[in-house]
Amino acid sequence: MKFDLKSIVAGIFIGSIGLTSVYAGAASNAIEVFYNIKSVSVQDKEITFPEDKKPFIYKDTAYAPIKEIGEALDSGVIYNEQEKSISLYSKDKAKLRLLYDAIDRLGAVSPEKAIDIWSQGLIERNAAIQYAVMTDALKESYVKSLEENGYDFWITGVSSPWVESYEISDKVNTSDIKQEYHIKYNTKTSEGSYHFNVTLLLIKDGDYWKIEDIAGDEESSAYTGYFK
Repeated sequence: MKFDLKSIVAGIFIGSIGLTSVYAGAASNAIEVFYNIKSVSVQDKEITFPEDKKPFIYKDTAYAPIKEIGEALDSGVIYNEQEKSISLYSKDKAKLRLLYDAIDRLGAVSPEKAIDIWSQGLIERNAAIQYAVMTDALKESYVKSLEENGYDFWITGVSSPWVESYEISDKVNTSDIKQEYHIKYNTKTSEGSYHFNVTLLLIKDGDYWKIEDIAGDEESSAYTGYFK
């Protein structure tokens, strides 16, 4: 993943104001473009382009550097080197997209470690930590659940009672690559404590163990942020 688009533009071009030749494509075919765009504005704010990246017109279509246009729109521009793709997001969504990509590279080498990471997410009320050890399919449905149930800031749980600790109450080996765990989460308030139960189905994905499914008591959804 690369977040530097200083060299990514809507065309490769050289020259000065007026008609000039530009070399584009792998075979370096010459094309003629017009550098006669005097200014470009976004919401009445004029954009300043570097001298070597001035907008131009080619076949009645205006071309301009996407980085500068994105910044003028207050958007984050993400260039994916592997996929050779460019995406524009709001700045907050761009940061979140990069966070997703970073998290996707993490993993737990044992089911117990995956459970521990996920449980820390419950204790810290942090949906991103929970998300980190899910399968791709569960991540997709989890994000949808967060969005549909008002967890806009990815803060799960409630301020009181809060999750204080957990203990594995049962384990079922369904196969060499799948295991089911029954977990009791202990919560605490200033007036006392109680617990709720969650069942996690884990699957081995390559070298890592990930959570494939989540089920639990009705009250557990408020803590996990996952509503079926």
